[in-house]
Amino acid sequence: MQQQLITLNDKNEFPLVNLQQPLSSFFLLIAAEIDSSPFPFFLSSSNAKKKLIEVTIQWRDQVQSAFPAAKIVVFKGLVIPPGTSPLIKDPSYQFKYARYDLVILIESDEKELIEKILVSDSYKVLNEKIHWSSRSTYVTHAVNVKRISNVDHARPGVFLFNFFQAVDTQQNLDVWHYTAGWFQQKTGLDNSTVLLPRGGDDTYAIVNHCRWDNLMQVLPALVFFRSFRQYVLRHFLANRVAPMPVLYRMV
Repeated sequence: MQQQLITLNDKNEFPLVNLQQPLSSFFLLIAAEIDSSPFPFFLSSSNAKKKLIEVTIQWRDQVQSAFPAAKIVVFKGLVIPPGTSPLIKDPSYQFKYARYDLVILIESDEKELIEKILVSDSYKVLNEKIHWSSRSTYVTHAVNVKRISNVDHARPGVFLFNFFQAVDTQQNLDVWHYTAGWFQQKTGLDNSTVLLPRGGDDTYAIVNHCRWDNLMQVLPALVFFRSFRQYVLRHFLANRVAPMPVLYRMV
């Protein structure tokens, strides 16, 4: 049975953001936890991670040469910011930490193109290297289900992948939309594409992806603004939604 959005007595302090039509693209999200870091902490760069990133960049360039219609972006973990849910520590939910410090995002207008990449010999080699270099991995097909605006991958910035676990996916989508106005007002957020897993690992209900120009636009708000805890995190908790945000830079 679908759960209804639970709203707290916040007097509509942050209006809902306006959404555009979702993208028709197909996505493949590949995430890996290579290095172990305490929470919260700026993520380290071990030799193993550096080598794997070099291999991943070489693979990306080869695939984009063979499949020009595919958009492939590689991200290196920068920091795990405040915002991870206390539900992660509740054994009754059996939620899993997302501490992925390497992410590959593939986008295509054609689902068949992503399938071709997955069955290619070069991907099989990369997948094996990621598997042996990582503590844990996450691979899923996805579609865009909600969108504020496109995430700009054409220029540097600070990028968020927020891995959500939830009791009810629709409730997760509803509370994401309900709280996104806080990010718009407090951090100047003007873009976001919410990815809904559609085949592969079903650990996470949704994965939100967005961008800021620099770390100072977003990190101080998450650390110092009381309204982030009182408005955003309380709404997530009330709706049994566990966000696990990680900030990245493109490589």
